Amino acid sequence: QPGAIDRLLPPWENMQVERRTGGLHTGAEVVLVNRLGPLRLRWLAEHVAYQPPRLFEDVQRRGPFAHWDHQHRFSSEAGGGASLEDHVEYAVPGGWLGQAVAGGFVRRQLDRMFAYRHETTVADLSLHQRYREKGLMRVAITGCSGLVGSELKSLLTTGGHEVRAITRRRQNEGDIEWDIAAGRIDAEQLEGLDAVVHLAGENIAAGRWNAKQ
Repeated sequence: QPGAIDRLLPPWENMQVERRTGGLHTGAEVVLVNRLGPLRLRWLAEHVAYQPPRLFEDVQRRGPFAHWDHQHRFSSEAGGGASLEDHVEYAVPGGWLGQAVAGGFVRRQLDRMFAYRHETTVADLSLHQRYREKGLMRVAITGCSGLVGSELKSLLTTGGHEVRAITRRRQNEGDIEWDIAAGRIDAEQLEGLDAVVHLAGENIAAGRWNAKQ
């Protein structure tokens, strides 16, 4: 589902999705950007296999590893459940020296990342299962690019819900433009929505609020 990759990026990694094309199908690409101070490191991954509902596979075409091949394997379990296995073959740059210097650190980081991804997957699927009888919804969100809004959007789209951003300037198809200064919004664009979540207020992390705020 759209939004899944955003949900699975660990919060301690300063990484964002810069571009994605084609979903999970063979030939689809995802570009991730990792910001390390002033540096912007890009990771280009290409999907090379798609066998729903059993498997999809991506490989690194450009990025931090000398080699990266990641298979996402799914299998049915007794009682109607399912299991997810991440099978990764990788090599750090620098050959044996790179492995000797950084191999242990990289392995620990990957173990931590995949533990987070699996915990998040279980929690999100449990949440969506709890409310599945309510059906899929069309939700508009203000402040969709903020910390809370972006996470909410990813959570909802991962569950199959349709999310539209209410924004000052349209950037993507489906965005609803809201001219705050003029007090104007296209009411027709709000037709058919099941809910509107308003998150475009003051930044709660910007410091202590004054009396006016």
